[in-house]
Amino acid sequence: VASSRGLAPAYQKAVSEYTAAVEAAGKGKTIVDENAVVLSCSSVKGSYIGRSARVVNSKIRDSALLEGNHVEDCSLTTAILQKEAGVESFGVVEGATLCPTVHVERHGKVFDSIVGPCSGIAEGEVTASLVGPFVGFHHQALLIACFWPAGRGNIGYGANVGSNHTGKAPDQENCPGEGTFFGLATNIKYPCNLVDSPYSLIATGISCLPQAIGLPFSLVNESTECIAGLSPAINEVTPGWMLSDNMYSLYRNEAKFESRQGNLPKDGVMYQYSVFRPDIMDRVVKARDILKAADPKDTKLRDAKGQPVFTDKQIRILGKNWMHESARLTAVKTYTTFLQWYAIRGLWRRLSSDEKKMSTGRPEDAAKMVSL
Repeated sequence: VASSRGLAPAYQKAVSEYTAAVEAAGKGKTIVDENAVVLSCSSVKGSYIGRSARVVNSKIRDSALLEGNHVEDCSLTTAILQKEAGVESFGVVEGATLCPTVHVERHGKVFDSIVGPCSGIAEGEVTASLVGPFVGFHHQALLIACFWPAGRGNIGYGANVGSNHTGKAPDQENCPGEGTFFGLATNIKYPCNLVDSPYSLIATGISCLPQAIGLPFSLVNESTECIAGLSPAINEVTPGWMLSDNMYSLYRNEAKFESRQGNLPKDGVMYQYSVFRPDIMDRVVKARDILKAADPKDTKLRDAKGQPVFTDKQIRILGKNWMHESARLTAVKTYTTFLQWYAIRGLWRRLSSDEKKMSTGRPEDAAKMVSL
């Protein structure tokens, strides 16, 4: 089908016929597989309770629990729980798929969404979203119409990432970058694209206008001063702040991802937990070069000290934010320093690997490496 679009209608028809046949054959029937336990449930209809699953005091309809799931005091409707995913303590899952080891608990709600491995939803609501792996969502908050396949981020208490009533057509979405941290009580207005701003932090109480930002490891915060000629709705951005001022959190994230990945079924897909990777550093190079090329003479805006201030009119990747000239210079230096660090670390790892190969390999292989 991918190579011949002409086959798509026939393929879709075959899938529809197969789906209809399966639904007709299994409609209203429930299958409880070996070693599964079902206790004190008010209703279990048209569902598959997989091997070694445990279902207690819950209401389940038209759902599939594939294997090793723990479900207690919750409601599942047209839900798919993959291996070792669980729903507890009054969680609600409707029309959603929970990937391996995902947990929904403490009144957490997931509607019409896919939640990636090792993510957790508690107290808050996820609607019409694709949420990637290693996402922490453990407080009352909202995530809606979000395309976040890279995941690895966090939703803080009271964050409103999107809105269920925008007053506009439902044709907008949010694309967070890998590792995006939405702080306490943040408000994200759509459309929003942070794909090129991995591991950035939206600070507490910030309301972000519709925008696209291309600054990795950055901080979006309220303005430190009023800039004449700028709307107070425009926030201040500090590129590279996570690298220069909050490196601890990045290493902590790596450790958490590696630890949680150990909980995944060994027959499943293993995810990259390293923060500093080629695709991430490529974005750093791009942002550094754009900031480096910016000319202070191109902006007429000035701060209280008379220093140049940039907006997206001069530097497109700033989004609906402004930036001090001093922040630009610091960001260029920070990005450059960490690019050099990344290259040196890669060289050291390569040399360490080659040294190990030379000590354990054949003499002719060692000679070849030395000659290279």
